Amino acid sequence: MSALAAAFLMIMTPPAAEVANVSTGVGERKTVTIADGSHVTLDTDSAVVIRLDEQERHVALRRGRANFAVAHDPHRPFHVTAEGLTVTAIGTDFDVSAISRPPAVILIDGRVAVEARSKTGQADRAFLSPGQRLTLSASGRLTKPSKIDLASVTGWQEDRLDFTNETASQTIMQANRYSVRKIRLLDQASGGKRLEGSFRAGDTDGLAAALCVFLDLRIVQKTDEMLVLDRAR
Repeated sequence: MSALAAAFLMIMTPPAAEVANVSTGVGERKTVTIADGSHVTLDTDSAVVIRLDEQERHVALRRGRANFAVAHDPHRPFHVTAEGLTVTAIGTDFDVSAISRPPAVILIDGRVAVEARSKTGQADRAFLSPGQRLTLSASGRLTKPSKIDLASVTGWQEDRLDFTNETASQTIMQANRYSVRKIRLLDQASGGKRLEGSFRAGDTDGLAAALCVFLDLRIVQKTDEMLVLDRAR
């Protein structure tokens, strides 16, 4: 079984509000089925707080990334909050990520409303269509929704990391979240080079070997906790 094998839990919620804290460790993925039938899948090193009551369903993303497959309930909106963003859905499928700053929302299916309040107090609201992504600007305003390749951004749910036109530094940062053994790149010039590829989440050795080939690097230090890469001499 993969190191990121999904675990399935059931959170039962009585009529009175109940709060559940759910988190994952490094290299772990977890799917939670809550009492309304919705599913929340947490990526590696992620945490959410789930609260259900008779009026609404609310999930606060504390860190990391999560996917939300929301059960249809027109009488109880489903809200997800993450660092200034609020996503509201009735029944849909979307990702919210707080891995990097600013947080991002990706709509996979259905329709969601995304709200934010800027540093000046101005409120923004936007609606997403499937295959669109938006983030917050530096001032706290919502960016214009952009089209994305859904397959490349949802691969983490299948233990796959897809990178398209990502810098080597960004690729390493993302991959390091899935393993206790980290990659460290010493050569700054190589860190800015763009890459494209697909790797198994948690396969630090495989990614390091690919980086050495593509970027003319070599492993200069290898321990149980670290793989250090530098320019080949």
